[in-house]
Amino acid sequence: MDNLTLLMFIAPIVFFLLLPVSAIIKTILIVLFLFAMLYFKRGYYYIIRGTHLINNHPSEYERGWIFYEKGLKCGVSNGTALAVANLFLQRNDAEIAHKVYNSIIKKKEGKSSKDALILNNAKIGKAEALWIFGEREKAVELLYKLYNKNIPDRNIGTILSGYLLKLDRLEEAQHIIDDAFKNRSETVKMVDNRGYYYYLKGFLKDSETLYDKLLENRAVKSPETLYHASLVAISLGDDDKGKNYLTEALKLPFYKTYDVTKEEIEELLNQANSNLDDNLVFDFYDTDMFEDEAQSVDRDYEEIELNSLLDPDDYYYDEEEEMEIDEDEYSLFESTLLDEYEDDYEELSN
Repeated sequence: MDNLTLLMFIAPIVFFLLLPVSAIIKTILIVLFLFAMLYFKRGYYYIIRGTHLINNHPSEYERGWIFYEKGLKCGVSNGTALAVANLFLQRNDAEIAHKVYNSIIKKKEGKSSKDALILNNAKIGKAEALWIFGEREKAVELLYKLYNKNIPDRNIGTILSGYLLKLDRLEEAQHIIDDAFKNRSETVKMVDNRGYYYYLKGFLKDSETLYDKLLENRAVKSPETLYHASLVAISLGDDDKGKNYLTEALKLPFYKTYDVTKEEIEELLNQANSNLDDNLVFDFYDTDMFEDEAQSVDRDYEEIELNSLLDPDDYYYDEEEEMEIDEDEYSLFESTLLDEYEDDYEELSN
């Protein structure tokens, strides 16, 4: 509990105790005050209740999201609302998340710099919601506006470059990916974007080397990364390796913010198990891609390596942890279900 909240809670109680009235009147006033506090803070109760149901009672999973909605309607801090909106975006209803993002943006746009972090993350979330809705150009446009402001948030470039790769805007994606590498500011997901970029450009051996290092050294917990690595392995004719990646991917949770679905991975795995090599192998075999000049990427650095600043805890969450939302101590943006946001948001926990 922060000092201001503690003061607001204690001061009225002290005031009631000092009133020149009987003890019964003092007790009644304090009880009424506590009930009023509980009423106005009931939104947090609904959030906590919803978290408990989602984590601990699978049969009450959908009811937990109903409690989340009630909590948002009753009112919580912008930071808590943003964290809950991110959960809706990933696992339940992007439409609800989009409404919350718009509400936060409307409240915070043009306000003081202390609100900038919440505002920027609401815009990132809005861009992801737009992408899910199929409004991809709008999503990219919004992310570009944030990226061009040089906001010190690695997730902006990570998400933007991933979207550009999906839109086949490879030169634009390369600029952002190379910039992150040169500034030593890659997230694990950005390394994945770099490997996927090599794959799309036809530099399969470079991509394979990068994914081998990434998957060997880190506990990657994104099925999307394993899916990309499997495409590279299968395209190089190593079906067993590709199938292993796909099998591991199916063990991980899937969220709506991923651009690959569980069904797509299952379909590719079934094809691999059926030895339908002609359908699996990328069309690069019709080119001279295995000549020396086709295996090298035009880059400023001499060899492929993972960014030395990557931290094993960056970007991905521990899937065995549970969500815990506390009105006063909950770190507003470090939801254990948020796989896209890894920056330190402790300054907003008040």
